[in-house]
Amino acid sequence: MMALVASSAAGLFGQDGGLRDRERALTASRRVAEDLRKARLRYGPFYLLSSIELSDIGYDQQFFVPTTDQTAGLSFGVSAPQRLYYVPTKKTIFSVEAVPQYFQFRRVLDRRNFGFRGRADAQFLLNHLYADAYAMRNRGVRAETGEIARLVYIDVSEEGLTGEFKYSSRTSLTYSAVLRSAEHPNIEVQPNDLPVSLLDRSSHDYRVGLFHRTFPLTSLIGAAEVANYSFSNAVYKNSRRTYLGTGLSFNNGRSTFRLEAGPARLDFRRPDQLDFQGVLGTSSWTRTLPHRWALQAAVNRDVDFSLYANNNYYVVNRAGISAGHNVSRTLEIHGGTSFGDDRYDVPTATDRGLVKRRDQVSFTSVGWLYRVRRLSGGFDVGYYTRSSNVEELDENGIRLIVKLSFTP
Repeated sequence: MMALVASSAAGLFGQDGGLRDRERALTASRRVAEDLRKARLRYGPFYLLSSIELSDIGYDQQFFVPTTDQTAGLSFGVSAPQRLYYVPTKKTIFSVEAVPQYFQFRRVLDRRNFGFRGRADAQFLLNHLYADAYAMRNRGVRAETGEIARLVYIDVSEEGLTGEFKYSSRTSLTYSAVLRSAEHPNIEVQPNDLPVSLLDRSSHDYRVGLFHRTFPLTSLIGAAEVANYSFSNAVYKNSRRTYLGTGLSFNNGRSTFRLEAGPARLDFRRPDQLDFQGVLGTSSWTRTLPHRWALQAAVNRDVDFSLYANNNYYVVNRAGISAGHNVSRTLEIHGGTSFGDDRYDVPTATDRGLVKRRDQVSFTSVGWLYRVRRLSGGFDVGYYTRSSNVEELDENGIRLIVKLSFTP
């Protein structure tokens, strides 16, 4: 990560100081306009987006590694996203999204393998201010790629306010305030060897971010976060998370780079619990090459709540790189690799004595995607590994991923 910072900083002062970005439009307004252009049906102020998608469960996540349930047998999810926009004026936009889902994997199938995601938004696009008040409910199967490494059934509800204040073409402030609750219902599809209900919790999350285009192609970033967690089945995990970050964002048309990092704390309410203090951050890089090639890379470091042996938390390290090539207008080939490393601060008793747990997981794959009119489909094939220095978790094998989507 430090090498990435150094290489980006070296190019800052070589940029032409006579060029300035004159784009005053809010980021959200451009995103909404793109959605409305994709609408298949329109009637007056109403716009409808509709599609049907089939893919491996969890494949849309930035960091994808198959879980234990997905390394053998059949594992896929089918969803039918439907989004309706109502645009009474250019400044006011209302939307409702409904996504029925069906999941199939190795375990016994029953009616509880159905899921649903719903969301309602009220968006206001003023001259310099964007505000999105929303409510969301998401109930269904999700791939937990961390220490659980299983498919879990989770019920998440969320209400929040997010937005952006654009002071000028060079300076903007983003903000969010989110109330969230997550529960793991006690049903058949839950892992029977892990007490996942200990992770049931509610949280209040707040974040502000400042962006200033200091150089023609580069913005400096400042961010602050505060979150409070309350656990219904494990009150000793009640805690408060704080984070202060700084970084930069670079975009010259062909390459984009973003880095944000800073000190963070996870303080537990009970004084006898071990707190976390360290540096967290995230970085991403994309590059468009000649002959229709594209490269992507990402590195993330975060902290998450744990179920294991007196460890209330574990440090999450993730990295991935991928490459894609558009062979033609309809055919894309791609490949990539993902790596994860989870580390624990409280030692675990083993036959070798006290050992700090460390789990590692990786997935390397290649595949293709074919698009024709409103239909796209393809598959990836890859090799999956997972290991631990504490438990017998050594797993490896070949995994096939199927992807299919249709837009009516």
